[in-house]
Amino acid sequence: MKILKFGGTSVANAQNIKLVLDIVNVKAKEDQLVVVVSAFSKVTDLLQLASIKAAANDKAIKKLLLK
Repeated sequence: MKILKFGGTSVANAQNIKLVLDIVNVKAKEDQLVVVVSAFSKVTDLLQLASIKAAANDKAIKKLLLK
């Protein structure tokens, strides 16, 4: 069994996601897989900022999340 992890720029856009799918399809023919996909590019930073604003009860979080 193999574990493949993708995130950040590897899932930043449709072209990169297609490359990830191609890799997964090839590797799945060779072995059983566990595939882990983290947040899209820039989303982790956005979630971190949102959590800081939420903890501070900052009303600006609504604007941030509705982008």
